[in-house]
Amino acid sequence: LSAIMEPDNNLIQGLANICEKSHPEIIGVLSTGVSEAQGTDLERVIKEFRQAYPQYGDVRLVPVNTPDFNGCLESGYAKAVEAVIEHAVSRPVSSSDRNGRDLVILPGSMLTPADIEALRSMVEAFGLNPLFLPDLSLSLNGHLAESRYKTVTYGGLQTDQFDRLGGACGAISIGLSMAGAATQMQEKTGMPIWCLEGVTGLADTDRFISILMELSGKPVPQAIKRQRDCLRDAYLDTHFYLGQCRTAVAADPDLLFSYAALAKETGLDLQYAVTTGLVDDLDRLSYRVIREGDLADFEELAYQYPIDMVIGNSYLAEFCSEQNLPLCRAGYPVYDRLGASRVCRVGYAGTTDL
Repeated sequence: LSAIMEPDNNLIQGLANICEKSHPEIIGVLSTGVSEAQGTDLERVIKEFRQAYPQYGDVRLVPVNTPDFNGCLESGYAKAVEAVIEHAVSRPVSSSDRNGRDLVILPGSMLTPADIEALRSMVEAFGLNPLFLPDLSLSLNGHLAESRYKTVTYGGLQTDQFDRLGGACGAISIGLSMAGAATQMQEKTGMPIWCLEGVTGLADTDRFISILMELSGKPVPQAIKRQRDCLRDAYLDTHFYLGQCRTAVAADPDLLFSYAALAKETGLDLQYAVTTGLVDDLDRLSYRVIREGDLADFEELAYQYPIDMVIGNSYLAEFCSEQNLPLCRAGYPVYDRLGASRVCRVGYAGTTDL
């Protein structure tokens, strides 16, 4: 209650307590709906904190405006990444000082830890060093705590790597929600950028691989060629099942693009989609109808458009059970199945598994 009624003073004191007790290297400061409505200025409060506690000047502070009455998970995630670029990425470096092996990857919120690991493997196969912002693969999967409780998060991009971001040879954003972050990176550092809708399906993965070829000057490794052949064979094996399969999707906008790319290559008949926010370019996708809404809207559309399969999160499980429809789980959250973090949908191999 005190944090809501006196947000400024309590935020300053809270930051001081965290710095003193936990010794973090970077702190993300997120606003709430109430504090936003009250007009709290995070930039000003952080400036006051710097003046009051100069001993913590080496701790990076990243303010992010995330009112819960505006946007969705995807847009809030994108705002957080943009804030990190604004407050934690170094200024431009000369072209001669750029590291030709470092490549910044800006993964969208739709990607799982397994997706990021797969992207890492593909980038490293071309002799490049990927710097993921953020790197959730090391934070949300595969770590064992040395103690039962730790006050700061595990994994992620290390602080010494932040100083290398501005000197990378380029940046690739994955998901249209991350295009703003890529543009911001280009404006701040001068590096070339590539904005991809996704890396699911044959065509989208081909584009990603062509960028890696251009940056590295190396041919496609034989192992990746083999994965591409396996995907083409999988398309041949499954087209009788997927062709004209009437499908509905409930997901954040970025994921709609990935499944539209898959549908274009497999023949899935995308009947309708319900998403958390309408963004540019959605109207060019092959869905018959795209509506901004919730699960009630999804169920309403199901009575207007006959469907054979549903793609969405675990909240759709009850509806699909009642309607005797198969549910391909995707998006967030997936809480009724183990291993959601290990599901990979990117690259040739990930698309084949999907």
